[in-house]
Amino acid sequence: NGIPVDTHKVWYDNKNQESIIIYDSTGEKNGWCRTWYENGNLQDSTLYTHGTKLQEFLYYENGKPMFTSTLKEDGYITSSMSWFPTGKKNGEVKNGNGKVLTPRTGNQYFDTLVVKDGKVQGAAYEYFKDR
Repeated sequence: NGIPVDTHKVWYDNKNQESIIIYDSTGEKNGWCRTWYENGNLQDSTLYTHGTKLQEFLYYENGKPMFTSTLKEDGYITSSMSWFPTGKKNGEVKNGNGKVLTPRTGNQYFDTLVVKDGKVQGAAYEYFKDR
């Protein structure tokens, strides 16, 4: 029936919490699931309803926002925003249309995600010197 029945928690050796994941009775993620960096800063916070991602908030290790998105149950991306590690906004999706950047390792190379009518249309790999 999808009722939250299990919570899985993990800690780093330094006693900071690493993650918390909530599962429903069918074994699907359900509710707010979170992970943290070892330094204690929030890494991501994602809302699931019976395994379907509805909201996502990602953060850089320095604590600044990286990426947010809101989705419908069918996967339609209604809104999204993204930022460089400095805090400068670098992309936005409104009403299912726009583009956002998601970083790769090192935070100098980014994937540009183009969204049209709520669906990702393609991704391009880009380098940004001035962020």
